[in-house]
Amino acid sequence: ETTTDREMAICFSRSVQESVASVPHMSDSALSERHELVEATRAWGYFFSNLPSVKGKRVLDVGMGNGPHAVVFMEAGADSYIGVDPTAGQDDVRDFRSEKDPSIPSSHAFPFSVRDIERIYSNSVRIHSALLEDVAEEVKAARPNLAMMNSVTEHLEHPDLVVHAIWQALDRDGLLWINHHGYYSWSGHH
Repeated sequence: ETTTDREMAICFSRSVQESVASVPHMSDSALSERHELVEATRAWGYFFSNLPSVKGKRVLDVGMGNGPHAVVFMEAGADSYIGVDPTAGQDDVRDFRSEKDPSIPSSHAFPFSVRDIERIYSNSVRIHSALLEDVAEEVKAARPNLAMMNSVTEHLEHPDLVVHAIWQALDRDGLLWINHHGYYSWSGHH
């Protein structure tokens, strides 16, 4: 089951509006900052529809790059999010607006750092600038029940070892979602 663009828009709209009710201790300034983060994430093109349903899931996102993927998953209803990528936290974030506007660089600093994103989502988001094997114990302790690898496998020297590490970290009934971006794919190699 995948999330449609319309469902993502509804999730985005509801999540910001329901923040006050679901997190009564959230101040107006914190709510405003979260809204600004979600708006920036949406403007940069990160709300897309080829994702599995994440509502109620503890998400492990392996190879999530520098982008604000955590925002998308949390706003779509994930209970928690762990992102793992050796490049996380760098100021080289993909800006999908550049596909329509060549005056926008394809990669540059996102307005919020990974630490900002972790702070805004409190204890629900953790982003590691590391290889999965370097944070395996912390990931395993989080008991993810949905692991993602979106356009990652083509970058791995030993994908079998990474998939095995994910399998070891997943909760007993967990799922692994892989989207492979091959060299000869419709959009070309990235």
